[in-house]
Amino acid sequence: TVNKLTIRQGGLEIHGTVGQAVVPEGHGTIVVRDCENLKETEVYDVLKEYIAEGYVGVKGRTTADLWDIVPEVCKIGTKSYGTLIDAVAAVQSGETINLVRDYEGDGVVVPGGKNFTLDFGDHTYKVIGNMAGSAGTQNQCFQLLKGSTLVFQNGTIATSCAKLGINTYSDVTIKNVTIDMSQTEATGQVACLETCNGTVSVEGESNLITKEDQIAVLVLYWPNGVYGDIDVTLNTTGEVNGLMAYGSYQVQDLSTVAQHSHVAIKNGKYDCTFDMDGLESYDYKISGGIFTNKPDESLVADKYEVTENTDVATKAQYPYTVGRKGVAQIGTTIYYDLKDAIDAVPVGTETETVITMLDNVSGTATFTIPLNKNICLELNGKSIYASSEAEGNFALFANKGIFSVQDNTD
Repeated sequence: TVNKLTIRQGGLEIHGTVGQAVVPEGHGTIVVRDCENLKETEVYDVLKEYIAEGYVGVKGRTTADLWDIVPEVCKIGTKSYGTLIDAVAAVQSGETINLVRDYEGDGVVVPGGKNFTLDFGDHTYKVIGNMAGSAGTQNQCFQLLKGSTLVFQNGTIATSCAKLGINTYSDVTIKNVTIDMSQTEATGQVACLETCNGTVSVEGESNLITKEDQIAVLVLYWPNGVYGDIDVTLNTTGEVNGLMAYGSYQVQDLSTVAQHSHVAIKNGKYDCTFDMDGLESYDYKISGGIFTNKPDESLVADKYEVTENTDVATKAQYPYTVGRKGVAQIGTTIYYDLKDAIDAVPVGTETETVITMLDNVSGTATFTIPLNKNICLELNGKSIYASSEAEGNFALFANKGIFSVQDNTD
């Protein structure tokens, strides 16, 4: 039975209904009247005495003088909020918003000048209603405006209607978060993550999941006088599927895009293709990860290479991997620094140790062949360069060691 409720306290009269006779079990709507001279916080201070634990009053969701009593969605410290939007509006610098349950609601705009952590607490925030975004592009789960420093961690962002999971112009760290765009009913271009400005770091066990032929990450340089450089790093143990897109908007000189848009892939499982939007130059550096499709060498970082994935557990789905390129080899052992190979040669043996070069070496170091080592350096068609800063201008210096050089390539 729905029972009438009247609360009179301090001259404030509150009328409403509750689902049960014992206040305040369950949901209820409290109508606040004749309170023009009271601040909203003062009204809430009265109401909160009648609100059940785990519930919170939300004002103005239906009309300006209505309070809805709803289950709490998140907390900042001990204070509860009925919507994530309310919590974002209230959060102070350095604080953490903690999601306390799975929730279906509206998209969220984070204004500039914010500095906080949003901890999803292993819950899912699913956007099913009003979406975030600027006028004409209100199609996003989260819009992060320029000038904020944010951490999103430990949970899932999902949607039934949005085109964008996170559209960011801020500096944001995404850690142990799944952005799942696979169930959206939106048509047209769909993306998990889009950035036009700032630094983005995808870390931990984060996953970017989208529909087939849609976008996982879109890096879009847009120098319209407001937005600046872009730095994106993906260093996740999770999965990324979809298109990895890199491009620009309203740029006259396309040669400048690579100077301002930087992408580094350091780890992860990628069922992806890469689209550089026809650009002749781009700053894309892959130095780790496993891949369904072989990355083009132009995308691979210096001193790294694409090789066959030999891991039994993953090679069927991800046949390619990117790893450090070896510089030298002794027997079957690969070394990534020539000095390490020289150091590995045993001392005081008459047996010659052959070091086979796997790549060119250059820099300011002078490589010393120490006393009592017997080394044959097989150049294998490679070269060792010493810059003018190298000690004595020597690339190699045999300090009473036994040393020979050969090159058996054709």
